[in-house]
Amino acid sequence: GAAAGDIRTSQLPFYCKYLVLASYLASYTPPALDMSYFSGVYDSKRRRKRKTPKARAKAKAELQRQCRAPRKFPLGRMMAIFWAILPEKHMDLPNSWELWSQVRKLERAGLLKRVSSAESTDFPTYKSSVDLDAAIGVAKQVGFNMMLYLGDQ
Repeated sequence: GAAAGDIRTSQLPFYCKYLVLASYLASYTPPALDMSYFSGVYDSKRRRKRKTPKARAKAKAELQRQCRAPRKFPLGRMMAIFWAILPEKHMDLPNSWELWSQVRKLERAGLLKRVSSAESTDFPTYKSSVDLDAAIGVAKQVGFNMMLYLGDQ
């Protein structure tokens, strides 16, 4: 049977799925890479130099180190990533209030954890509660290539 996380994420509305992906990327990618990954300036098809086996092993070890535990991130960063990864044909979300309600829905479902206090409403911080397998599952559901943002596997 399917894992509980798969069942929870498969039943989410479309925009919630992209919020799950944005929260995962915000938790597991360094903010320093946001401009190159999410600004639209980054050319994912550009040629890369082939890495030596030693360099590949080092890159893989670094990725595994980064993916051990989620880092907290501000809501604004997650929303910026959300808008950057959302396909253009779906940019017609009615309003920010509806998007905020989707964030709250993810919190209630246990897919997103608020780490700032409830009183901190201006700049709340979160952590993703989704593991890599669940994030990849959600990415497949919406046709999003998440591996472009997670480095060499």
